[in-house]
Amino acid sequence: MAWLVQQQINQDYSVQTEYVDGEGKIVVEQTDGGINQTTELKGELTNPGGKTEQITLKATAPGVFEGIFKPQGEGVYLANIGLEDEQGAEQILAGVIVPYSPEFDFFAQRRLTPESIIQQSGGRIITSPSKVFEGELPPVNSSQDISTYLLVLGMLVFLTELFFRKVR
Repeated sequence: MAWLVQQQINQDYSVQTEYVDGEGKIVVEQTDGGINQTTELKGELTNPGGKTEQITLKATAPGVFEGIFKPQGEGVYLANIGLEDEQGAEQILAGVIVPYSPEFDFFAQRRLTPESIIQQSGGRIITSPSKVFEGELPPVNSSQDISTYLLVLGMLVFLTELFFRKVR
């Protein structure tokens, strides 16, 4: 996985990604105060199946580049964007996650948060491992297997019935 995480990323740029209304959006912004004279950045977009296509990020403001793409399905889309400035060339890797359909988002549909789960269940948030076994525990109720007793009782009834048949 080390190849996926950029070790020496240039601090002169910031990258933001989002997925909204069926479109993936990648924004690269120059943060060092200088102005890049390039009107567009080019890169490759890799879909979850491993196929690549070209993506172009157009300049929308001085030092701000935006690219929009239409994902073909859910999964992670990785963009490898090439940057060139006075200091040389650099590659920036960014990812956009396209989620499953909203009906599969269990927590968002039910608006479940840790606080709401605690309120509904009567639980508590544990801030320290030492507090795991603290607090009042409800009494434990258990059932006991009576099959052995019923088997012995059945044998006694059977033997008693045989005894009375033979005595008559």
